[in-house]
Amino acid sequence: MTQSLTPAQFVAKWSQIQQKETAVSQSHFNDICHLVGHQTPLAYDPEGHTLSGGLAQSAPRRPLRRPGRRL
Repeated sequence: MTQSLTPAQFVAKWSQIQQKETAVSQSHFNDICHLVGHQTPLAYDPEGHTLSGGLAQSAPRRPLRRPGRRL
């Protein structure tokens, strides 16, 4: 079951937070899920299969070109 959170409740809660972003990021993300009516990642996939796979290796990234600068 997805909990709901109104925009006013979300703002009231998160405008008061004084902790570091790293300390509250998961709770903040879960509240965003509640705000938009989605399940949290844990509710959606309690066994962690969706996000547990390894990433495929991609091609190496090329440096960004800046205007007027030659590589």
